[in-house]
Amino acid sequence: MSLLTLLVLFVCIIANCTAFWFYGYDQSYRDPLPETTDNEIVQTSVITYLASIRNTEITGHTNPYTYKLIMFESIIQYETASPSNEWNLGLWAGFIYCDEDNDSLCLYFNDGQYCDNGYFRETAIELTCNYDAVATTPVLYDIVEEEECVYSGKVYLPELCSKKGKSTQFLRDIDQVEKIRASSYISDKGNKIAVLPYQMLSGAHQIGLSMTVNEMQDYIRITLYGPLDRYFGIGFGSNGMLNTYAIIINAWNAQNAATNDVFFEQLLGSHNAGYTLEPSFVVAEHSVHSTDGVQQITLERPLSSAVDIDEYWIFSCADADIDIIWSVGSDATFARHLASGQDKFEFNMQQVADYDKNAIIDYNKNAFTLHINWTALFFVFCLLGLAWYAVKKYRQQIVAFGTNLSSNMNLMTAAENEDNTVLRKVTKEYGSAQDVEPLISGQQTRLNDTE
Repeated sequence: MSLLTLLVLFVCIIANCTAFWFYGYDQSYRDPLPETTDNEIVQTSVITYLASIRNTEITGHTNPYTYKLIMFESIIQYETASPSNEWNLGLWAGFIYCDEDNDSLCLYFNDGQYCDNGYFRETAIELTCNYDAVATTPVLYDIVEEEECVYSGKVYLPELCSKKGKSTQFLRDIDQVEKIRASSYISDKGNKIAVLPYQMLSGAHQIGLSMTVNEMQDYIRITLYGPLDRYFGIGFGSNGMLNTYAIIINAWNAQNAATNDVFFEQLLGSHNAGYTLEPSFVVAEHSVHSTDGVQQITLERPLSSAVDIDEYWIFSCADADIDIIWSVGSDATFARHLASGQDKFEFNMQQVADYDKNAIIDYNKNAFTLHINWTALFFVFCLLGLAWYAVKKYRQQIVAFGTNLSSNMNLMTAAENEDNTVLRKVTKEYGSAQDVEPLISGQQTRLNDTE
């Protein structure tokens, strides 16, 4: 193998290694955005259900690939026959409208793996109840690559569609969205925590309450205590029933235990039950104290979760205190209460001075930084070392090769110049190329005369 061939091969290897190193294949991905990102366009019940299946993996197949949607995390594509060959198609970025008509809801993932077209992969998955086959578990399907590294698909969630079927509404009305966007209930720095330690509301009925509202970690956590054998309820932000948001805890009997029917949310009327709301909280913990007949229920939801301000109480750190009403029934049936009361409590307010949400890195703007690919770097240095060794050991041969190459180039240039000089001389003596034929013809005539 010639030295020139070795040099060309060396350059190609270096080029491939640097391309592998710098083109982002070994990139460090950002974290998924909060699950509440842009959720003001989504119905409360949909937000609550999706929050309850966070991190659930839903798979789908489109030959020759398998796709894995991890709720509020990412979406992955890999070869079905070789699962190790995989691509990140995007990280959770928020809820979006699927089209310009704003009549369908999509889960949006972006900042996925680097693509050859200079962009990062992105995917929009439409929530739908229009799935013709019978399915009892979530289905991910119709995944296509609309254009290079831009994907779309659909996901069917049977539990979400169970009540209203194909007429299930995922989106809020535009008026509702604008109203929610106009209300701000998180402080400018997002550095407040409001804590309500355990408060006894009724000793006779063993009803109590504790609460934490945390802006930094974006959650509301409410723990309610009350009797096992009858319903009880607690209303928030008011000292009367009319239009008061309340959480009603069901009696823990065999029927409710079988269906895990722990609580529901209610907008109370004037001395009447009012109507039931779509759930905004999920059960984080439920325990039963058999010794004293008390059940303890902890409910949670993100503080930034979008809810209708005309129906739900907007828990926040803006107010230093909160009005509370409570009631308890005579049995398990949610009907006229046996006893009730009202109270007002002050929060323990905390503010973390060195925290400012505005100083947190915006992952949308600085989503990617390439970290060092030590494998590629190792090969680069090995090749550079070999090149240095080759130059040192074969220095004379390389110099001689370069000298010969330069001499050959000079000779070729000199020969070309000489040819051009001869051509110019011939043209000057005998005329242009057009004159050549007649001269030959005349010479032939003279030869004929001699004969």
